[in-house]
Amino acid sequence: MNNKSGTSLKPQVRVAGWVRNQSVHTKKMYKPKGYAGFGSFQIDVSVEAMIRTPQSEYTAPPRAVCTDDLWDSASAPAAFGNSLKCSNYFLDPSWTFLNHGAFGGACRVAVRSAQRWSEYAEQQPLRLIDRELFPLMCHSVRCLASLVKCPPTSLVLVSNATYALSSIIESFPLPTGAVVFCLDIGYGSVKTMLLSAVSKVGGKLVVGKVSFPLSGGPSELVSQIAPQIPPDCVLAVFDYVTSNTGMVLPVFELTAAAKAVGAKVLIDGAHALGAFDLDIPSLGADYFVSNCHKWLCSSRGLGMLYASPSSPTPRAAVISHGYGSGFSSEFIWDGCRDYGAAVALPTLLKWWDWVGLQGAREYSRGLLISGVKLLREAWKTDTHVPDEFYSHMACIQIPPSALPPGALLEQEGECTLFRCTSGHSKMIQDALHHDFSIEVPAKTLPGPLGGEDSRTYLRVSAFVYNTFEDFEALAEAVLRMEWEENGSLKKKSGRRMGP
Repeated sequence: MNNKSGTSLKPQVRVAGWVRNQSVHTKKMYKPKGYAGFGSFQIDVSVEAMIRTPQSEYTAPPRAVCTDDLWDSASAPAAFGNSLKCSNYFLDPSWTFLNHGAFGGACRVAVRSAQRWSEYAEQQPLRLIDRELFPLMCHSVRCLASLVKCPPTSLVLVSNATYALSSIIESFPLPTGAVVFCLDIGYGSVKTMLLSAVSKVGGKLVVGKVSFPLSGGPSELVSQIAPQIPPDCVLAVFDYVTSNTGMVLPVFELTAAAKAVGAKVLIDGAHALGAFDLDIPSLGADYFVSNCHKWLCSSRGLGMLYASPSSPTPRAAVISHGYGSGFSSEFIWDGCRDYGAAVALPTLLKWWDWVGLQGAREYSRGLLISGVKLLREAWKTDTHVPDEFYSHMACIQIPPSALPPGALLEQEGECTLFRCTSGHSKMIQDALHHDFSIEVPAKTLPGPLGGEDSRTYLRVSAFVYNTFEDFEALAEAVLRMEWEENGSLKKKSGRRMGP
């Protein structure tokens, strides 16, 4: 095809959501200047240089994929609750979904944007992977670093928090006989990682015990934990939000307590990103990891790792071309895979700016408190810890009437002794899933009587797409649960909630 001047033009290339005009053919001069970065990636500026460029001198790379049409930024976003759920999430409306804390729930903008980048990559894989990917990834890092208020040189993108934790723990310079500390309410796989690491140096993992009930609030928790940190501890690991209990831990005070004995501190913030207004450096921790697919609602396969510049630099769990070229270079590439979620991150953050991230936090917290109040009144039970420990998730006890056979052992005076096991909790979770189409996890946690008292709690999540009606549905379903001696469930007749 020729234009009026007779110059040969290459056609437009079209993919859903983007249009790329290929340039008019001109003679280009090539110089034998070699590779600016590592491996054979065709980029003219190294990853470390792109990350270290001052913001005042930084220019974002061109983005071949257009995502501006994924939402109408000129209009107001849908109201939180059902309207936002229907317009911006994929969730099946026939389910009551109160388990965002498990694996999140990606918003439509995140998924569609990542898909467009994946489709664009397949049009000419070497163009994206070899020439455009690293500048786009560095831009995503800079955008996320701005959100969590840290320098981009201290943050890298990873596939998930587990990868980040493994990278830090496996590469941390543990001396022979090292003592490492964590909490018994911490995430199970992290204990496994720590045990593996200390076993290699003949060290010891000290697991601090948290005693319940906690009636005195976060200060009581700190006073419990601080004396248990060994004086020769070299690394302490704390959850920002514990998975099993949903508790928000006082990580600033716990970090200070560990630092007082000379320990480095790693915060497992898998549930923190998006749920809280983070200023990571202000926490004083050496390392911080989180997931983007939970409360930030990205596509699956995206997390972050922060490392303080004054701490030993973590090495990536996967050694690839960037090894030895710098912190950012080591983590930016771990092999050929779909990097769409990472490249789409700036679009997702722009969408949250439109929706209002702080408003989302306030809505989620307010809904959780009102929903828990409803469950307390309906079931005549209580939460595992005071409300001040909760943000987006809470654990509330199942009433005795809904427990399977064997979970309620005996009555001692006015005290009911519970012997709930993980098996009983699984029966309850399965029954809610299969018989009531309610997705909510059941947890076996220490009861308020201490000792062998163990009870089943439901860990409810409240997020921007949830409503008060979701909690009403859960309250009624639990009140209708009645178990046969053989473990089968029969439903009591329905009842209206309220007076």
